[in-house]
Amino acid sequence: MAPEVWGRALGWYAMALVDVLDHFPPSHPGRARLESYVQSLADAALEWRDEASKGWPLVVTQPGAEGNYIESSGSAMLTYFWLKAARKGFVDASYITHAQESYKHLVSDFVVENDNGTLSWEGTVSVGSLKPPSNGTLPFYLEPVRINDLKGTAPFILASVENELVGQKHIF
Repeated sequence: MAPEVWGRALGWYAMALVDVLDHFPPSHPGRARLESYVQSLADAALEWRDEASKGWPLVVTQPGAEGNYIESSGSAMLTYFWLKAARKGFVDASYITHAQESYKHLVSDFVVENDNGTLSWEGTVSVGSLKPPSNGTLPFYLEPVRINDLKGTAPFILASVENELVGQKHIF
């Protein structure tokens, strides 16, 4: 087990958790347990979020550590998670406000308008896994960032759709 928590791994878990509930009927005996996990994770994500930027660090268990930075894919995934969880009623509506603060951060810090009028997505770490020789410590996750990496653009698109669904169409 890794000694640190990688933001994108947390984001994948959060997205899967809130998405799988679409396929569990209310009468399913495991649904209440999954919904309680959503609430617990939403609360923990709020504690781990960087208060200044409203995003999440690459390694959430090492905020402020040298080399750690606010990373776009994990931030987009957790923003999506909060928006969908609030829209579906798994967490209270205050999470919409938190999510929209984070969404504004995504737009202002990671969406870049190019000279030719197109947009790019920045700030997604290129890779991270626990394949040997990884020891799961902070230095292992400190990889270069990529532009327009699908691991970041796809969650941002999903967060944008959820943002539209909760009724905040023009927040930036």
